Amino acid sequence: EGVLWLTYPPVLVASRERRSFEPHTSMLFSYSVSKCAENMLTKISAFEFKKDGVLCVAVHPGWIKTAIGNAAEKELGLIGEMTTEEAANRMTDFMMKISEEHIGKYLTNKLDVLPN
Repeated sequence: EGVLWLTYPPVLVASRERRSFEPHTSMLFSYSVSKCAENMLTKISAFEFKKDGVLCVAVHPGWIKTAIGNAAEKELGLIGEMTTEEAANRMTDFMMKISEEHIGKYLTNKLDVLPN
């Protein structure tokens, strides 16, 4: 196995596991809108820059223990599943596994395809 990047390192856009257009009351309006726009930008960029050898994917890295995650934990009762260091290691592993077949997809950190 080897890294199957095209010409440049991949562009990974950190997204979230829930669908972009799924209504939910616990998230801020601006946050939801920005994630929706981010997912669309990733999809458009993926196909626009594929010809130049740039691999773009959106990825849900998992629930990371951060200041924002800690606030959500208190509000929603959710618990972060990994530290920022563990998340960085997972994303490094993720980058080593993605290939052209993943261009424009919305993935979990285990390469499972998520709905937009």
